[in-house]
Amino acid sequence: SYAALTGIDSQKGLEIAMHDHEFYQRLLLVFRDSQRNFAKVFDDAQQSDAPQDAAHSAHTLKGVAANIGASGVVQAARNLEELLENGGANEEVEAVLHQVLTELSSVIAGLDHFFAMKDS
Repeated sequence: SYAALTGIDSQKGLEIAMHDHEFYQRLLLVFRDSQRNFAKVFDDAQQSDAPQDAAHSAHTLKGVAANIGASGVVQAARNLEELLENGGANEEVEAVLHQVLTELSSVIAGLDHFFAMKDS
């Protein structure tokens, strides 16, 4: 049951997936596996020579989170992206990044739980 999903509006996600459960679950898996290491990806992007890399990683997270109905992650990632694009101070970026990671880790934990139950 999608009730195991934390921070995800599965109704919204299913609408985006045109009520194709198999497709939606594939989106959920791809989200989990591609965004699990967001903290490291973002950290690497911040260290890179291209200043837009960090904003780009936040933008990517926002898009894939929207596809599955993870609205808390979408909102936090949008805030992070805007802050980076507007040259926000480091401590502001740290604070918003913390929000993103908090939202994201609870979504990922819910997805792990969902797929563990599904496979058992």
